[in-house]
Amino acid sequence: MSIFVTNTGNFYVGDDTSVRIAMRGLKGPGYFSFSLKLNNGGCNGLFVDVNNHLYCSVANRHQVVKRDVDLIEVSPSINSGIPWKIIAGTEFAGTALDMLNSPDGIFVDSNLNLYVVDSGNNRIQKFKNGELNSTTVCGNGAPDTIELKSPTSLVLDAGGYLFVVDSDNHRIIGSGPTGFRCLVGCSGSSGLAFDQLSNPKSLAFDSYGNMFVTDMNNDRIQMFLLATNSCDETALSPRETSTANNELVITNLDLQSTEDITKTTVGQSTTQLPRDQPTSTQHFSTNQTTSTQHFSTNQTTSTQHFNTNQSCFSPIITLFPSISSLSAPVQLRRSEDLHISSYIEVNCIASLAVITQWTVFNCTSTCSLQTKLDQSVITTLNELFIRARTLVYGIYKLKLTVTMVASTDLISAASVYVRINPSNIIPNLVEFGTSMISRGQSQDLTLNPGSFSVNPDESTFNLSDWTYEYYCRTYDSNKLEAWQAFNQTNHSCFSNRSNITVAWQYGSMVPSASSVTIFVESMAFNQTYQFVVHMVNCRDLTFRVKGFLMVKVVKTSSPKVAIACVISTMCSFNGEYQHINPSTQGLMNLSTDIVKWTQMNNSQDSFFFGMSTSNFTATNKLFLENSQVHYWRFEAVYTFVTKEISLSALNFIINRPPENGTCSISPRNGWTTDRTERIMLAFTSLPTLKIRLPANNGNTSLLMMMVHIRDMLDCMGEFYMEAPVVILDSTEINTLINVLQEPNKGATINPFVRLLASGYQNT
Repeated sequence: MSIFVTNTGNFYVGDDTSVRIAMRGLKGPGYFSFSLKLNNGGCNGLFVDVNNHLYCSVANRHQVVKRDVDLIEVSPSINSGIPWKIIAGTEFAGTALDMLNSPDGIFVDSNLNLYVVDSGNNRIQKFKNGELNSTTVCGNGAPDTIELKSPTSLVLDAGGYLFVVDSDNHRIIGSGPTGFRCLVGCSGSSGLAFDQLSNPKSLAFDSYGNMFVTDMNNDRIQMFLLATNSCDETALSPRETSTANNELVITNLDLQSTEDITKTTVGQSTTQLPRDQPTSTQHFSTNQTTSTQHFSTNQTTSTQHFNTNQSCFSPIITLFPSISSLSAPVQLRRSEDLHISSYIEVNCIASLAVITQWTVFNCTSTCSLQTKLDQSVITTLNELFIRARTLVYGIYKLKLTVTMVASTDLISAASVYVRINPSNIIPNLVEFGTSMISRGQSQDLTLNPGSFSVNPDESTFNLSDWTYEYYCRTYDSNKLEAWQAFNQTNHSCFSNRSNITVAWQYGSMVPSASSVTIFVESMAFNQTYQFVVHMVNCRDLTFRVKGFLMVKVVKTSSPKVAIACVISTMCSFNGEYQHINPSTQGLMNLSTDIVKWTQMNNSQDSFFFGMSTSNFTATNKLFLENSQVHYWRFEAVYTFVTKEISLSALNFIINRPPENGTCSISPRNGWTTDRTERIMLAFTSLPTLKIRLPANNGNTSLLMMMVHIRDMLDCMGEFYMEAPVVILDSTEINTLINVLQEPNKGATINPFVRLLASGYQNT
C-alpha cells in the first residue's frame, strides 16, 4: 500500500486494485472520498506533481501511469470514464531503457521529470518529461554508482540530490557532490540497534531536514535528526537512545560533529540542540536544500558551510502569508494590491546587517522566467508591495533572498506562490449601477452594459469580450412573474405595444447586443419592470455575471437620473443589491441641483445629512440602531422647474461585520472615550499575532486592548480583550539602552536588537 498527502490536505491511498482519494471542499466542509479503479493491478507508488497530475506505479504491469486530478475535483462522477495514460514501461518486465521490472516508489520534480525505483532491476530510472526512454541514475547499469538490492522508495530534494531506500541491503543511501554514499544502516546487516534497519520500506523528510524511515521488519518508524558541520562525510556516530518494537524512535545522524546532541524517545522533553544551531532546512551535505512530499513554500533554504565554532549563520526567513505552493498558491484578484511581509531572524556576532532582494518569477511553465517589474516596485526591502493591475493573470513565485553582509557566502531564500485571478466585473445597465430609475412612457429606454459596466482589472471595459442576453418581468411587490427573454413571443413586458410595431432593437455598436433600446409606448404606464442582463465571457465560458435594473414607467417625460456611492468601498457590487457596511456611513452623489428625499420620518433627521442637496449622507447610526433590517433602499425624487418628476434609487444589503465567536476575543471590558489616548500596536492579515506590549511609567500597568477585524469588503468589527497586566522589566530596558549607546559592547547578541534588526512591521 502507498500513501501520498498534498499540501492542500488531500489524501491518496493506493491498494491492490485502486487508488482511494479523500479530497477537501468538494461537497462542503470536510472530506469527500471515492475510488479510481486500475486494470489488473494496484499502486505501489503514488505522486501528485505541481500540475495536479496523479502518478501511479503498477508493479505487476511493470508500468507507471498518470491522470489529471483537476477533472476529478470538478466532477468526481466522471473519473471512471477517463483512462490512465501510460508514461513509462511497456507492460512487460525487461532491462531495456524503455522497460521496467516491478516498479515501486516514484518522484516527479518541478520540471516534470519522472524518477522510478525499478525494484526488480535494482536501479533508479529517470524519464525526462514526455520521453519513453530513460537513463539509469543509480544502481545496476549506472557508471560509478552504488549497488542496490530491491530498492523500494526515493525522494529528490530541491538541490537535485537523490535519497533511496535500499531495502534488502537494510540501508538508506544518498547522493552528494562526490556521488552516492551510505547514510543510515551502513553496517551491512539488518538488526534492532538504533543505527540498524531491517528491510526499510519508505522515507520522508520534515521541514527541518530530519529523516523518517519506515523500518518494516522491525515494526517501527525511525527518526534521524539532522546534524550539520563543515565536513561532507558519511560516518555515523549515533548517540544514546532507547529502542523497542512498535515504538517511534528518535535517533541522530551525526556527520562527525564535535558537539553532542541528546535524543530521547517520544513523550519526553529533554531533547537538546546546540545553542546556536540554525533551524533552516538542509540535507546531509553542504549546499543542499530539502524537499518533502508535503510541500511548504515559506521555509528557509540556506547555502552555507557549518562548523561548530561558527559565530555567524545564515538568516532564517518567515514570509507572510506563509503556506503556499505551486499547486496551491495564494489566491489574489488582479484589482487587489499584493503585499508580502517577512520576518528575518539574524544570528551573527560580527554584524546584523543583511542585503535583501526580491525576485518575481512567472510560473506559466517552470517558474524559471523572471518577471520584469515596474520601477515603482521596490525590491530591496524586507517586504514587497506591488500595486493592483501590475501583474497579468497567472501564477507567480515571489522569492526573497537574504545575504549576510558580514559573510556574503551565508545566503538564505524563501518563496511564496501567488495566483493572480480575474476580478468580478460590475455589470451596469445604466450609469453608476443605479438600482432603480423612472422613465416616461413616451420615452425610449436604453440599457447599455457595454458602455457602463466596469472591469476592476482594467482602466476600460472591453465590451467585445462578452455576450449579452436580456430578460424582463413585470414587478409587483405581491407577486413576481417568471423571467422572459426579450425575443420571446407574447412578452408580458411589451404587451402595451401594437402588433405592427417593434418593441425593442439592439444597438449600433459591435457587438450590437452590448446595448438594447426599448421603444416608446412598449411598456405600460404606472407599471414597474425589472430587467436583467446575462453576460458570458467569450474566452472563459464559466465566467458569468448578471446586472439588474428596475424601471418605473411614469406619464410625464423627464431626464433620466442616476445616483451612485461616492466612496466605492462603502458600496460593493452584489448582483441585485450592493453591499453596505453598517460600521461605516454611506455617501451618495446626485447630478442635479434640485432634489427631495422622501419616505423618511422627520424625527430621524439625526441619521441623515443633505436631505435636499445633491450629496446625501446616511450615518452608520442608522444601520447600527436598526440592526434587524437587512435590506435598504435609498430613493431620490427629483422635481424639476418644469414640474416633471423623476426618481432614482440604490438598493443595499447589509454586510455583517465579523462577530464574537468567529474570533477568540473576550467580551467588552471597558475603554476610554478619548480616541487620542489610543495607540496602534500592530497590523496583520494573519489570524495570529505576536506583539510586545507597551508599559506605563510604573512597575505594573493595566492595558486596555481593542482589536479591529475587517473583512474583504472593509466591514469592521470592534472587540475588547481582557486587560492584560504589563510588568516593566527595568533590567532589560537598561541593558538595551546601554547597548544602543555603546554598540561595540554586545549589540549583535542582544535579543531586542536582533528583533529590531528583523525589520518585521509588528516587532
